[in-house]
Amino acid sequence: MKRISIIFLCLMTLFFRKEVFSAQLEQSQNGIIGVAASACESNLDNCNSESVSVSVPSADSRDKKYLTCLINETHSDVEFSYRWGSYGEWYTVILKPQYEHWFSSPSNLSFNLRFENGINPDAQEVSYMLERKQSFSEGCEAAKKYTFNWDDSILKLYQ
Repeated sequence: MKRISIIFLCLMTLFFRKEVFSAQLEQSQNGIIGVAASACESNLDNCNSESVSVSVPSADSRDKKYLTCLINETHSDVEFSYRWGSYGEWYTVILKPQYEHWFSSPSNLSFNLRFENGINPDAQEVSYMLERKQSFSEGCEAAKKYTFNWDDSILKLYQ
């Protein structure tokens, strides 16, 4: 929407400076949109042409996101901590039963996850470095999915 607004603003500037104008939009393969506008005074003998070039990223050049989705298929809350990269800050999340949550990073940082694998005294903290999926979209449907579920009394993470 911002890109269209820039083009509209350029054309409106030409329109208010002159009484008559015509414009032609052209898109090249690299995503550059050229705006060629002809502006004329009331007298058509006094015409000039002005060109405005607006850079618009094509779909191929947009920044991809790196997505991971965690799904809680248990009947209890699952508490876990995550961080992006090796030295990032840890954040704690409680994922409600039968809920999913997706995580997105604009860069290809590792997605680190840790949680207690049980509720008994023998529970241990387990850590994973999870894969991400590159996508232009957002949400769990576009992400690499992992599922929490119980195997007897041990909480496990499945792909």
